[in-house]
Amino acid sequence: METPLQLLWGLGLVVPTVALMLWLRLDAVVYIVAVGRGLLQLFVFGYLVALVVELRQPAITLGAVVLLLLLAAALLKSRWVNHPSGFGNIAFIALPLGVGLAVGYGVLLVVQPNPWYEAQIWLPLVGVVSGNALAGGAIAGERFLSNLRYSPGEIEARLCLGASRQQAMAPYRQSAVAAGLLPTLNSLTLLGLITMPPLMAGGILGKMDPLQAAAYELLLLLLSGFGTLVTIALVVMLMEKKCFGGGDRLIQW
Repeated sequence: METPLQLLWGLGLVVPTVALMLWLRLDAVVYIVAVGRGLLQLFVFGYLVALVVELRQPAITLGAVVLLLLLAAALLKSRWVNHPSGFGNIAFIALPLGVGLAVGYGVLLVVQPNPWYEAQIWLPLVGVVSGNALAGGAIAGERFLSNLRYSPGEIEARLCLGASRQQAMAPYRQSAVAAGLLPTLNSLTLLGLITMPPLMAGGILGKMDPLQAAAYELLLLLLSGFGTLVTIALVVMLMEKKCFGGGDRLIQW
């Protein structure tokens, strides 16, 4: 979309969508608020990204990356419902580290922009990989906390029978990691078969070479998979560590 008129035509779809929701007796106000909020957030984010790209300063790019990671970590913390005190801080360790390792590898070793602090490369990758890591970490953390709430007797029974902490928690740890990775695995499984991935579709719509768009999409998915797995692994391991006191004693939350 190159002109404001084209954008207005796109927004025109809001009218029939609202009409259909009203006909189905759904709450159209929620949809309208969501569209308005999304537009505002996208335009503000786009303006800030354009400003950082234009300034081309390594300190500003690094600051923007750190800010995005902290915001994503705060959102991850908010996704864990009724988490015990102190567990939410795990998000500020797991997500920045997992996403930072993935994006740093992708930018510095694969893309290799010149200059290395090119914000036009760092910010989109951090944004997308953070979103996937947030989703995976939220699912894994909530699954792990649910296991703790509903299975303390089973865990203590394993410990009483001589199992170590790692052995007693292994089924719950594996269950949480598998649940968190499921969306990423589904994306990789369906890649190029049923749906066209968003980055590839956007690149082709922007008249990018389809093969180049496919290469960038594959890179993004691989970075997201690694960043999500590291985030999930750290979330689960740090939560498990907080669940036990000295001598492999399970703490009741």
